[in-house]
Amino acid sequence: MPVALLWVRLQHSDVGLRNHADVLYLSVSGGDAWIGAIITESNDPALVGQEIYFRVQDNDQGSTATGPDMVSSVVPGPAITTLSMPPLSMMPWTNGNVRVN
Repeated sequence: MPVALLWVRLQHSDVGLRNHADVLYLSVSGGDAWIGAIITESNDPALVGQEIYFRVQDNDQGSTATGPDMVSSVVPGPAITTLSMPPLSMMPWTNGNVRVN
């Protein structure tokens, strides 16, 4: 089985859900990134094989930060393509750090 060069680990502590997903598509514009992936491991076996997409925003850190980093909800459905950058609603990510570079 091929090994993914890019992957994400998604942990939803509020519901005890942990997923590992291989990245299928990545679109970057400035500090914004849209990620399309397929879940390859999960503590909920029904999610394995599900395609997802989401968006993150890197707003820098420390004295150069323009605000908190942002993240959208994870959307189930066909992984977005490299040319698709849907306008997903964003919320502050207060317990992590986004690095887009």
